[in-house]
Amino acid sequence: MSKWYWPSAGGTGKGSAGSARTARRLPPLDLHGAFLRKADLSETNLSRANFAGTDFTDANLRGSDLADADLRGAVLRGADLRDTKNLTVEQLADAIIDDSTLLPSYLSHEDLLRQREGAV
Repeated sequence: MSKWYWPSAGGTGKGSAGSARTARRLPPLDLHGAFLRKADLSETNLSRANFAGTDFTDANLRGSDLADADLRGAVLRGADLRDTKNLTVEQLADAIIDDSTLLPSYLSHEDLLRQREGAV
């Protein structure tokens, strides 16, 4: 998966992947409160994105990178989170999930329950 950068001064202006020395990184994606039901965001780099309060009901996030993404209050009922990268139980602790939410193999609904009980 490529990391995308804004072109540097004197660059091509083509939004292509570049080196950190010659280009600035794109700012984090801010879609807080967005309505993304049934959206297909599979295999997408969503690291550092702000998804606080976003509705991902029945969305496909399979294989996406969610490193440091803000999921506070995000609705993930029925969302497919299998094979996601860098998703933590701490990120999901304040999200809204149900039994139909498909979690990555390294997380379980029981892990989330333990995290939430420990935070009370």
